[in-house]
Amino acid sequence: GGGIVLVPMLQVYCKVGLRRAIGTSSAVMCVTAVIGSAVKVAGLEGHGLRAADALLLAGGRGPTAVGGSTIGARLTHALPLNAVRAAISVLLLAAAAKLAL
Repeated sequence: GGGIVLVPMLQVYCKVGLRRAIGTSSAVMCVTAVIGSAVKVAGLEGHGLRAADALLLAGGRGPTAVGGSTIGARLTHALPLNAVRAAISVLLLAAAAKLAL
């Protein structure tokens, strides 16, 4: 995923702070999601699906995505930097384990 690669790369190669790297990664993922969604919806008819089906799914998932991102943003700024680092490290290790299996 984008954040798993982008956050460490921004920190190591661009010397960007952790909080700014997380925010930048989130912004990049928003743009990527909009473009990806538009391309996917445009090709749905070729698979016998309608755009209304995609909008129904997005409508169900959208509120949880907004809620989760709001909570995540608040925690990123409220928690001490070491706690944020620990949480990111655990998520990266979990992602690496999943990719390895």
